[in-house]
Amino acid sequence: MAEQPEKEKEEEKEKAPYVWMVQSEKDVMHYEPFRDMDSELLEAALARDESNVLLDGGRQEVSLDLRLMTPVYWAQRPRKVIRALWFFKSSKTGNWEPYSEADSASAESFYGSIKALKQAPEQCELFLSDGAHKLVAKETSPAAALLTGLSDTTIIEYASMSGEQDTEEELSPRSSTSSEATSPPLSPAPQMVRLSIVQQRHDGSGGRRAVLRGLPYVAQSSPQGLSSMDEEQDMPVEHLVLVVHGIGEALFSRDDFSSPSFRDSVRSMAALTLKQQMQKYPDVKTRIEFLPIEWYRAVHGTNPGFVDTLQSLTLPSLTRLRQFNHDVMMDIMYYMSPPYKQKIVNTVTHSLNAVHHKFMQRNPDFNGSISLIGFSLGSIILFDILSNQKTAPGRDAEACEAPDVSFRDPPSPEPPTPEPPTTEPPTPEP
Repeated sequence: MAEQPEKEKEEEKEKAPYVWMVQSEKDVMHYEPFRDMDSELLEAALARDESNVLLDGGRQEVSLDLRLMTPVYWAQRPRKVIRALWFFKSSKTGNWEPYSEADSASAESFYGSIKALKQAPEQCELFLSDGAHKLVAKETSPAAALLTGLSDTTIIEYASMSGEQDTEEELSPRSSTSSEATSPPLSPAPQMVRLSIVQQRHDGSGGRRAVLRGLPYVAQSSPQGLSSMDEEQDMPVEHLVLVVHGIGEALFSRDDFSSPSFRDSVRSMAALTLKQQMQKYPDVKTRIEFLPIEWYRAVHGTNPGFVDTLQSLTLPSLTRLRQFNHDVMMDIMYYMSPPYKQKIVNTVTHSLNAVHHKFMQRNPDFNGSISLIGFSLGSIILFDILSNQKTAPGRDAEACEAPDVSFRDPPSPEPPTPEPPTTEPPTPEP
């Protein structure tokens, strides 16, 4: 009975469950694992042959057919999703990165065929789909694996019999006349042959990389941009909060900028609110939803001629400070300019209506409160919009012409300025 848990452990290890991973927001060559709960939802949906799955409290939608995750309520480049089983160790970062699903299936078949052999082959190879690399299974001693940095690669062990069988006389010094029965000849001790699977180039140039079946760690946090609160998935929304950003989001949202973006800040605010709610009001089974309203693309990058003129007038000294002024402080100047002000007001108003409409489509039973929050310049934008509604008392028609914020009717078909298209990043190549 004592061996049963160990046997079950080996069986679980042999199953090596698939891991669902998503492309990182800031590094398209890096993939992050979903938490177990999200992976289970995706795996169950795949088994039921479903096409789309909502994650992150309904804020992200995964297309299982296209293997893409797209935000529901804001514009952002879709992120690739992959169902991974085999991984290679990146030589640049040391992270375990997934093979493509096609290469992973080939590697699994390659692994199974080798394990089915009665004895270790001298060498086996599998060519990968990138046309430059291959998986190689060859005998490796533990010492050699340690010295080459491949001690954590996948290992297949075989029991190999070596040496001649010893004679009965060599095994027992007793004479044949002894009253005790002579001991039977001993079988030779088995020796373990270790076959390691590594990745290398077709021509053998360059080093070798460790290859692993199954991810060697469990995701402790959600991928970047997703909530870490499991409770959000099943809790209905009682209060909807739409948050408008202030100046500088053109800089803060850049991939090469280390500060949290506006979306990250909104997600942190939602997580903190839910955490405090669960601590202080554990019996409340509803939650507050926070959704971002963005407008910076309406003025940044939509007028290349203006940007070029601005750059030509910029002195070359203090480059970073002047770039900061362009990306951050210029938002104030934009809003003080009537044409750009009207463009920003139109964009925010449309986004408020569009996000609310999408939310009601996915939450048709919602009848709770709706609040608006503006940060920095966002508060001024909201004040101007609400003060210049047709029904607003003391409306100043000369301040700006604000379209109606209607949380009852479908929004205008004219969308806000979309995010500039980006080249679809390739699956990370080994």
